[in-house]
Amino acid sequence: MMKQSIAVSTKLPQGVESRQKRFLPQGMLVCLLDSTNDGRKRLVTRNNLK
Repeated sequence: MMKQSIAVSTKLPQGVESRQKRFLPQGMLVCLLDSTNDGRKRLVTRNNLK
């Protein structure tokens, strides 16, 4: 879990990164790493829904 969170923090901006760690499961983190722009948009929209 530690390695995944670090990888995500480097990809995402600070504010988004902190929220992503809490709300998103591991599968979502992997999707984000695979697609940068598309991943960010999807993660932000899902966080807004929640």
